[in-house]
Amino acid sequence: GHLNTYIYKRLTGVWATDPTNASMTGMYETVTGKGWSEEICGTFGIPMEKLPPIMEAGTVAGNLKPKVAEACGLKAGIPVALGGNDAATAQVGAGNTKSGEILNISGSSEMVSILSDTPKVNDKYYLRCSATPGLWQIFAITASGFALDWFREEFYKDMDARTFFDKEMPDVIAHNLNTTEVGFLPYIAGDRQSLEPKRGAFTGLTLQATRKDFLAAIFLGIHQPIQETIALAEEFLTLNKTIKLTGGMVDDAFLQIKHKLFPGYEFTVKPDCPVLGNVVLALEGLKRAK
Repeated sequence: GHLNTYIYKRLTGVWATDPTNASMTGMYETVTGKGWSEEICGTFGIPMEKLPPIMEAGTVAGNLKPKVAEACGLKAGIPVALGGNDAATAQVGAGNTKSGEILNISGSSEMVSILSDTPKVNDKYYLRCSATPGLWQIFAITASGFALDWFREEFYKDMDARTFFDKEMPDVIAHNLNTTEVGFLPYIAGDRQSLEPKRGAFTGLTLQATRKDFLAAIFLGIHQPIQETIALAEEFLTLNKTIKLTGGMVDDAFLQIKHKLFPGYEFTVKPDCPVLGNVVLALEGLKRAK
């Protein structure tokens, strides 16, 4: 299982996972939802009896064990709800429960998650389960805050972090996005969707290029996989033209990039979506447990 599978086992003694995390392992029948894949597990010699039972996110499958409760200063026997994948729970927290609804997460990574009632597979994006039964997630992810932190630490040593984020970034977004001739391949942290290891790169360099041009190129490059994924989804889905936006990178300046790169779409900021989504799923699980 994933980390939350392990934590749930430690808290409750129950071994379990949910469809969103199961599909992230690559060992689940994501398209059909029929459970763990005998073909994949057999091919790689994975004993299926070692895999946890799959339950809906929010399910109360166990209660807090006395020993753990004592260590945490909590009451033993508290119902514990099973968690889900962060992007999937963020969709719930954003209020997205219908096919075609979009969530853009801008934080350490730049991610788009599109809900779909059609499990269409494409090697250019992930297809994974959503936290809403009957829907899937189409999503892509690349470095965002990670890339900016790296660039700031290496090429803005003369500038403190507050000045960089409060002044330099808005200035570059306002004045350099339209003029930079530098390109950025956003694989500085690799690419989870590629079997071949990818590296980040700058292209189109000239003697006239400044660090502002490089920074503008990063802003544009980290959004390229997001743009491509939305374009692919538009081919077979009717997409909601209001994109929900969440994450630590979101501010007025960053919103300017979104409006420039996604013409025809509006953005609504929704803070703390993963936390809110887990709360919603837990409440639904408690209702089912009664």
